[in-house]
Amino acid sequence: AIGASAHYGLMDAPGAEKDQYATWSITLDGVFKLSDIISLKGETYKGVNTAAYFGAIANHDCANELQSRGGWMNLTIDPTGPLAFSLGGGIDDLCEEERNYLSALPDIRSQNSFQFGLVTYALSQNTKLGFEISHWQTEYRNPSPSNVSSAQDLRLQWSVQSAF
Repeated sequence: AIGASAHYGLMDAPGAEKDQYATWSITLDGVFKLSDIISLKGETYKGVNTAAYFGAIANHDCANELQSRGGWMNLTIDPTGPLAFSLGGGIDDLCEEERNYLSALPDIRSQNSFQFGLVTYALSQNTKLGFEISHWQTEYRNPSPSNVSSAQDLRLQWSVQSAF
């Protein structure tokens, strides 16, 4: 299955360079069944002033049209037994950042990327245990003396999922 979506709107910006500024995005997503137990899912987007939708690496929207792009992919292996596996990654990236208002500010997030692996174990039809390991990396533009140009994080998480 393949899907597409888009949005367009005007945001109020009292006291800014313009009273209103645009927000828009286009998104493509897909789910592909590669076999009875393997599927591939993904999504990509490009937009302007998408922070309200968790785009643009959560940098503030602006009247100067903060552009960003990103996406993710996920490969799922779900055999008939109690174990299931998932591998994936993604990226969120500012476009033409040297031209936007952020280019002169310190400690601005310019790119986030991540990779993950997940294992789930079904205790019953309605209850699963999960364990995930993920690696996150954030790139910063104009790091201040107390910051670095690149930060990394290794996360270990576990979960109990209940369906009712």
